[in-house]
Amino acid sequence: MMGMRYLALGSAVFVAGCAPQIIHTGGSPDWQGLSSRSFVLGAAPSGYDRFQAQASAAVRDALVLRGFQPSQDARYRIDVGFAIGPGIVDVLPAGESPPAAARAIGPVLCKRRKFTLSITMVDRSDGRLLFRSGATLSRCGDATDQILPALAQAALSPG
Repeated sequence: MMGMRYLALGSAVFVAGCAPQIIHTGGSPDWQGLSSRSFVLGAAPSGYDRFQAQASAAVRDALVLRGFQPSQDARYRIDVGFAIGPGIVDVLPAGESPPAAARAIGPVLCKRRKFTLSITMVDRSDGRLLFRSGATLSRCGDATDQILPALAQAALSPG
C-alpha cells in the first residue's frame, strides 16, 4: 500500500515537471495609451497557411477579450507569426560538433517541439511600431488548438 503512494507521488512529480511553461518574450503593450479599440489582422506570408488561420484566430479572440473589435478601417494593424521547430536548438560555431553529452542523451520519451507565437501592432496612420511581443513554449506532441489561445493570452499580457 505504501509503495503505491510513493509510485503515485513520483508520477505526479514527473508529470508536473513535464508540464509546459509559457515564456513571454518582447515588449509589453500599453493598452491604456491607445486612442482606438479597433484592429485589422495583417495578411499571412505565403507558404505559412497551415497554422496561420488558427494563430490569427487565437490572437483575434484574445484582443476581443481585451475590448478590441476587428474592423477593416481600423487604426491598428496586427501581424501574427507562428512557428513550430525542434524543442532543443543549439547554436555552434561553424565546423564544431555538439558535445558528446548532447549526442548521447539516451532514451527519449517524447520528441519536444518549440511553439512560438509573435505579435506586432502597427499604427496604420503613421506606420509607427507600437509593440512587438510573443510567447513560446516547448512540449511533446501537437495540440495547436489548445496551445495557441494560451500563447496569444501570454503574448498580449504584460511581460
